[in-house]
Amino acid sequence: MDWGTLLRIISPGIGILKIFTIFLISIINVDSNAITKNIILPKNIPTAPTNLEKDITHTHVNNIYKFLLANLAIYRNEPSTAIDNLQQLLTTNDPQIAKILTEYAIELEDYKLSILAAKTWAELDPNNFKAQLIAVTMLLEDSPSLVEKFLKQAIKADPEQVDGQLSNLLPKLLDHHKQLILKTLKNLATKNPHDAITQLCLAQIAAQLDELHIANTAASLALKLKPDLTHAIFLQAKLIRYNYKSDDQALDYLKKQLTNFPENEELRLFYANALLDNNKIKEALAQLKNLLASNNQNYASEANLLTAEIYLQKENLNLAKAKLYLNKLINLNESFATGKVAFLLGQIAEKQNDNPTAINWYTSIIEDPYHVIGYLRAAALLANNQQLPQAIEILNQAQPSTVLEQKQLLLFKIELAIASKDLQLAITNANSGLEMLPNDVDFLYAHSIIASLSNQLIVAEKDLKKIISFQPDNHTALNALGYILATHTNRKKEALQYLQQALQLSPNDPIYMDSMGWLLYNMGKITDSLELLSKAYKIDDAPIIATHLGEVLWANGQQQQAEAIWKKAWQTDPNDEELLNTLKQYKINFSNRAH
Repeated sequence: MDWGTLLRIISPGIGILKIFTIFLISIINVDSNAITKNIILPKNIPTAPTNLEKDITHTHVNNIYKFLLANLAIYRNEPSTAIDNLQQLLTTNDPQIAKILTEYAIELEDYKLSILAAKTWAELDPNNFKAQLIAVTMLLEDSPSLVEKFLKQAIKADPEQVDGQLSNLLPKLLDHHKQLILKTLKNLATKNPHDAITQLCLAQIAAQLDELHIANTAASLALKLKPDLTHAIFLQAKLIRYNYKSDDQALDYLKKQLTNFPENEELRLFYANALLDNNKIKEALAQLKNLLASNNQNYASEANLLTAEIYLQKENLNLAKAKLYLNKLINLNESFATGKVAFLLGQIAEKQNDNPTAINWYTSIIEDPYHVIGYLRAAALLANNQQLPQAIEILNQAQPSTVLEQKQLLLFKIELAIASKDLQLAITNANSGLEMLPNDVDFLYAHSIIASLSNQLIVAEKDLKKIISFQPDNHTALNALGYILATHTNRKKEALQYLQQALQLSPNDPIYMDSMGWLLYNMGKITDSLELLSKAYKIDDAPIIATHLGEVLWANGQQQQAEAIWKKAWQTDPNDEELLNTLKQYKINFSNRAH
């Protein structure tokens, strides 16, 4: 498991420094006379009594002082001072102190201190589910004998969510840790045969690890103990689907359970999703309608969202209805307008050719994972309208939260910079990408394209060969290298080898055919070139292919056919630079002829 995962378990979405900064502000903004009224301290560090002169003790002052020192040290990025004071404060047996130390130690990736703090936090706060889960995770390697204790407390602390949280945690663990979790749950299930939640947790983990016999037995026992245990019903349906290779049997089981427990709206929503997965749209809409009629606010938002998504599907497209249900969501809670709902409303506006409204929706998104996706889509709309500077500015405003999002933004910025003919900006972004991911194939390829456009052919060749060393079958890189060598050097035989490899890997790619056809033309093999370029043109009449085919036709004495192909390409894209250069070379001006 990585440290970032541990931080998300403790305090998802909140940085440790932010927590302490907020706390510090609350302290800094009070005067000495108001200290006992305004400072919010952990439970077992007592606030100073009202009569400071008579009642305040040395312990009170010392603990407050240590706590303030720890917070200031974190704020100043002085970990040793912060840890020293927080460790001393552990003797107060305050779970909040243990939580803070756990969180900080994990952020510092201090393994030993993390284990000590997590164990202390879990022991001091046995009803805190996050504390127990962190303890389980931290103790798997060094203290597996203690895992059972804290796993049992986790089940007790949050019986409704524990199976789902364990399921989410499992893929992040090492294989032998996964097996230890399974073994521990088997022990707990044996010791607690009448505890339905423990049986469910065992069933969930066993199913994930393909221990289907254990999963089936434990799930059946959980339902025998508690027939309306919703998550056990979900799991049983999945097991039926897997065991019998039948979606219909699983759906029949869910339908029967819903008949038995008609008030279980979580089950109804799950059933509606299962129906959708099997393209049973009419039945799914009936369940969602039933769910919305119940006025259960806990599930109304999901029901509205699912209904809207159904009406956005191609086969059920109804933009008015989709928009209606999305607006209902926003009326339930305005915060829905900052995530997926805003993205879907942006898509609706796009389909209605209302790009300004779409861009407004996309750039209003602040929630992951739709924030960066929305900004990318807004930039694409601007770029398609030739508003390249505005598109780049939109991308600059996006705030990526993952390396993948950073990569997506940088690659699009590079593309836009190239389209804007700002090669300096393009290379700056490509270099930023390679600093972040030095051997990333996409950034290396982008860097090679920019180098080629800047006539830095040695750099471009080096980048492409590096890609090929990582991925010998990367036909995109093979084609690009072959084309550069064919058009900018005399190394025709070497270019031929690369282009042959590209075509062997992707024989029907018109761009690769074009590269090879152009090379053959430059090698004087006009007949072979004409055959290959004509084949490529039939698949894709892109301007670059039309330009090359026209030149070969012209050289072959077929000037009329060449002009016809060039004219069609010019009418499609009158600004294509390579086509315009070729027309200028042959003294052809279709603009004059149009008049």
